[in-house]
Amino acid sequence: MMIELAIQIFAITVEVLFPKPRIFSKDRIDSIAVWLTSPESGFALRPEQVRLRTIDVAFEYELNAQLFGGNGAFALNAQKAVFAANNARSRADGDLLLEMINRFLRTFAVPEKLAKHI
Repeated sequence: MMIELAIQIFAITVEVLFPKPRIFSKDRIDSIAVWLTSPESGFALRPEQVRLRTIDVAFEYELNAQLFGGNGAFALNAQKAVFAANNARSRADGDLLLEMINRFLRTFAVPEKLAKHI
């Protein structure tokens, strides 16, 4: 017997841990910022939604972006990349999140040898 449930509000978080910490690279950050603003392959964000904070030129940096009017976020640092979304309610929301998760994973969950541009 299968029980059918109606989902009313859902959230998701996807986190990719890098095999080793990634030192700050302006070229890598620039490439990811371009990806975040790309409507074809990224998240189609406006440039003002993307923020870089650096404390140290080696490993203490964080690239952040707010999505969905504050109901979602992207974060990247030396150790991981994270995509999260809250308060999704409909099948259309779920379909959009599935597409964004696929884009996120295609960009960040690749073997290190293939990830030279990120």
